[in-house]
Amino acid sequence: MAEEPDKVSDSLEKGNKSYYYWSQNLGHDQINLQNPQLLNKEVVQEKPVLRPQVNIEKYAWLEEKSVVKIYIELPDIGTHDKEKIVSNFTEESFEFHIYDYKGTDYHLGLPKLYDKIRPQESKHRVLAQKVILTLQKNREKTWGVLRAPVRA
Repeated sequence: MAEEPDKVSDSLEKGNKSYYYWSQNLGHDQINLQNPQLLNKEVVQEKPVLRPQVNIEKYAWLEEKSVVKIYIELPDIGTHDKEKIVSNFTEESFEFHIYDYKGTDYHLGLPKLYDKIRPQESKHRVLAQKVILTLQKNREKTWGVLRAPVRA
């Protein structure tokens, strides 16, 4: 079996037409392919992904004795990456986000609920064709509406 020629040396013999010619002109004594050296380190921030933002306006809700359930129907949501479906609950509000669902970010939020909820016991559940948000009521009281009345 014949030994392969040193491709770097062959290239350097071509003079200024060589791919490696720049190395010698920059003052490097030789090209060391076996032990590469870091020449520069730069921190590059990723550009944020800008996707269309849509507020979820179509949903159904059901009030039970101790919980309020919000139903959001979305085709094939069950196949979506679960890490991209996020809910955040406080005593008086909630935020729900679906990121990068078919190229769009979706949001549903109620900044002031009718009454207090227990955030640590509230949750969302993803099914094949819908998401169910379960708001655990702080006390068993009939709400009748989701949002707190606006006071002037």
